[in-house]
Amino acid sequence: MIGLLNAIEKFDPERGSSFSSLAIPEIMGAILNYLRDHGSLLKIPRGLRRNKLAMDKANDAMVAMYGRKPTQAEVATHCNLTETELTHASILSRIGDPRSLDESLESEDGDDGASLSDYIGYEDEGYNVSLDRLTLATALDTLPDREKTILQLRYFRSMSQRQTAEIVSISQMHVSRLERAALNKLRLVLQRSPNMNTEQLPVRATRSKRLARVS
Repeated sequence: MIGLLNAIEKFDPERGSSFSSLAIPEIMGAILNYLRDHGSLLKIPRGLRRNKLAMDKANDAMVAMYGRKPTQAEVATHCNLTETELTHASILSRIGDPRSLDESLESEDGDDGASLSDYIGYEDEGYNVSLDRLTLATALDTLPDREKTILQLRYFRSMSQRQTAEIVSISQMHVSRLERAALNKLRLVLQRSPNMNTEQLPVRATRSKRLARVS
């Protein structure tokens, strides 16, 4: 429709040519321009694509003319472009056709092998720790505020029972009892969670490597 409207605006019946001789190229051009703008995974500016096409044509013509690959300066002069514009066009030739991560790669025996995504990236070792942190944070929210505060001071901030007692304003012995009770409650909550192993979670108020690691 856009191509047809362009043809209507440009058509001059006094020239004696048929309307279809103008309309067909205009319609085809509009379709191709749309596909270039919207048919790629990467949205490349039209001017940049135009420079790349000019660069490719100049390279082919100058190789045939000189029998060698032209320099960047020669191509830039031939295309009436700056070397910076030519560099940007060269980058486009490397990134203009991205490959899908789901693309199947053929194995040596000709069968479909793994996808491209199988050969990039790595397994994040911190994933399980992050999951433990989320599970632990949910479990801590089930504790009374004072018990939760004690565990946070002891295991998240690595404070001693004496330091914790001063902050909470209770005796060190009371901190020890509340810490032991909080850990027991925490163990019961975490035992119901399928995402976290509670074998290393202490029953007594001793330093837990497991709890300290996920904190």
